[in-house]
This record gives sequence, C-alpha cells and structure tokens, in this order.
Amino acid sequence: MGQTMGRMPETWEGLLEEKDRVLHWSSEVLARVQDNVTNEDTFLMDYDDDKINAKIDTWIKTNRTRVDETFNKFPNAPDHLKNVVNTGIEKLTEEIRGKVRKDYQNAYNDIKKFNKKVDQLGAEERKIHADIQSLEAECAGDTQKFQKKFGPLRVKVFDNLRTGEKMTFQEKRLKSDFTKKVRVYFCRYKSRGQYPDNLITIIFIRFTISITKTLPSA
Repeated sequence: MGQTMGRMPETWEGLLEEKDRVLHWSSEVLARVQDNVTNEDTFLMDYDDDKINAKIDTWIKTNRTRVDETFNKFPNAPDHLKNVVNTGIEKLTEEIRGKVRKDYQNAYNDIKKFNKKVDQLGAEERKIHADIQSLEAECAGDTQKFQKKFGPLRVKVFDNLRTGEKMTFQEKRLKSDFTKKVRVYFCRYKSRGQYPDNLITIIFIRFTISITKTLPSA
C-alpha cells in the first residue's frame, strides 16, 4: 500500500488524529490476518479427510464394479476366493487413505509454518492495537508522554503492514506450490503403479486367475 508514517504531530489534537490514522492501518493488518484464517479454512475444504476419503471411495467404487462383474461371470467360484478379493480391496483402500493423507501433510508443511507466522503477526498486532487505544486515557493530555509511547507503536504498525503485504503474495505462492506437489504425488502413483486403478487391476487379475483355476474344465 506504500503507506508512510510522516512527521509526529506536536499538538494533542494532532496526536489524536494520528492515533486514529494509525489505528486504521493497524485494523488493516488485523483484517489481513483474519483473511488468511478464512482463506485457509476455504482452501482446506478441498483437502480435508472427508474429501480425501470421498476421492478414494470413488476410485474404489469405479474399480469395484469390474470385480463384481467378474464374480457374476463365475457364480460358482468358492466364497473363500471372493473373501480374499474383498479383503485385499479393503486393505488396499486403507493403505491408500493413509498414504494420501501423509503425502498431503508433507506437502502442507510449508503452509503450516507460514500460518504460524501469520498467527504470531496477528497476536503482536492485537497487542499493539490495544496499547494504542489506551494511550489517550493513559497520557491524559500529556503530549510528550503520548509521543514517547506512541512513537515505537506507530513504527511497529507500519512494519507489520508491510509484512502483511508480503505475506499475501507468499500465501498465494505457497498454495500454488502445494497444489503442484499434490499433482506430482498422483502422477508418481500412476507411474509407479501405485494408483488405485493400477493396484486394483493387479488384485483383479490375480484373483480372476485364482477363480478360473478352481473351476472345472469344460
């Protein structure tokens, strides 16, 4: 925003006007902190456990249909083979859930560290804001006392304002990096045959062979 402090007023009335101006910019810092919290809640809605589980459930359901179609082709297949297939898919589902959560958490580490810095900025600014608000009553018309206490607080407000501006750009970059990492993880699953489609296909093939081997020859 390019806001500057300017000269410190010499009169009581001027100091009160400057106090209100600085409080305005202090409120801007606090608003940025709150925006970060709100944006973070919205951002994480796409990456919480429910969304992860729903995505994995969709993968499993899509591939499960193929397994059920195979079962229907071999209605006389032994139950123990069907149970092995079902158990394998259940185990695979939980393994994938755990791996995806872990990968998300690893990718999210930088954002988590950033959010702690934002929280610290917010805590510091709330204290500064409260201290500035109390100056008028505390100094009771004593301009020198007001100037002495107000000066350092005013400097901190504008320092934090600049920090908040930088954090806005940093937040966008970190979230962009996070989504890129997540895409890389899923590409890696596919290339290594660890994607749900690939893994269930392996189970599907193995146990289809097992089922057909148990059936009598035509």
